[in-house]
Amino acid sequence: MPSSLHNRGFEMSMPSTLPDRRPDSVPLRLAIFCRVVDNYGDAGVCWRLARQLAMEHRMPVDLWIDRPQILAAIAPVRGPGPAEGVTVRAWHDAAGLDGGEQVVVSAFGCELPPPVRRRLAAPGAPLWVNLEYLSAEDWVDGCHGLASTRPADGAIEHFFYPGFGEATGGLLREAGLLADRDRFLAQGGPQRWLEDRGLAPTPGPRTASLFCYPDAPVEAWLGLLAAGSAPWQVLVPEGTADAAVSAFLGGPLAAGGTARRGALTLHRFELLPQEEYDRLLWSCDLNFVRGEDSWVRAHWAGRPFVWQPYPQDAQTRRTKLDAFLARFAQQAGTIDEAAELMRAWGPVSTDDLEAPQERAPSEGAPSREAPCRKAQPAPAPGLPVARAWPRFEAALPRMEGAYRRWTGHLAAQDDLATRLLAFCRDRL
Repeated sequence: MPSSLHNRGFEMSMPSTLPDRRPDSVPLRLAIFCRVVDNYGDAGVCWRLARQLAMEHRMPVDLWIDRPQILAAIAPVRGPGPAEGVTVRAWHDAAGLDGGEQVVVSAFGCELPPPVRRRLAAPGAPLWVNLEYLSAEDWVDGCHGLASTRPADGAIEHFFYPGFGEATGGLLREAGLLADRDRFLAQGGPQRWLEDRGLAPTPGPRTASLFCYPDAPVEAWLGLLAAGSAPWQVLVPEGTADAAVSAFLGGPLAAGGTARRGALTLHRFELLPQEEYDRLLWSCDLNFVRGEDSWVRAHWAGRPFVWQPYPQDAQTRRTKLDAFLARFAQQAGTIDEAAELMRAWGPVSTDDLEAPQERAPSEGAPSREAPCRKAQPAPAPGLPVARAWPRFEAALPRMEGAYRRWTGHLAAQDDLATRLLAFCRDRL
């Protein structure tokens, strides 16, 4: 997503000389601040990061969040207090910071509570790191690691950009994640996972998971599946595509419910804990994902996926999507049919737009522009879903290898938590 640097009116610079690096054996106490904007996306990212820092790196972590109850649906959190090595704290209690934090992380450019903000401008202030949004755009490589000084009080903010290259902050990935995935697949996990939920096991109908924003052309896509010759079962979490599913079926489908239309079986399920969502992705032949958190998990699944960028104007969406597709093609090969479907799924061009549905807030989508962003050419028209889907479906077996190669390329890099700790130690 765009950077939070724009229009703040402060200076940016690369650090000239860094002090001696703090030894890796010395624990850092981190305070992560998160404002929940949309449907668990930003909360999910912050919980994954906090948990990994605490469980794998043995760092004391406080997660300050304005809606701690939101984590209950995706993590073992039942409100403020300790959970899996992380101390979850209510945002409104932030005045109670005890001053022991070496690092303060403001997730996605959130405005920090005033008492915390004042501390960052005081002598002996902790390191202030702005954890930015994930983007594949080229400017991210140059902006990662920039420091800026707020002219009002002299507080120094450091920008940490997740990304897909060695010059970025990387992607969240737990140490044992890929081994867990491979063991799950080798031991017949997908079949058992689907059977336990009353769904047809593989081999059988192809299985897709669907997590999207309200403006995706879901109703049209479901119609294509129902009228197709190949059977599909589509798994949709509650709260996703409600209007489109109701329009397609002629009424709502409650969590736990199943509906059949032609070659399509549609199943609605309750929100899953994060570990179970990973198993869902591993069990499906195709995953539709959105925003950031679910998108990153789809990379590690090694399965074909269709990504829907954050709801913004069509040009911005197209720029972000094309940047990702270019990086993918460079490392894993072109996936033209997937690119066509993603452009139709956005929508990312006015030629692709269907009648808009109501929009929910994105997974933390801001309305800011990037300071290092370069002008992009106008997008070529994308294919509508009615034309793109049959081509994608026919090419799906052939594209599976490219998606696996992409996952392997990313897995060779250090993960985000490891890079973040090195980033902080170099500046303390």
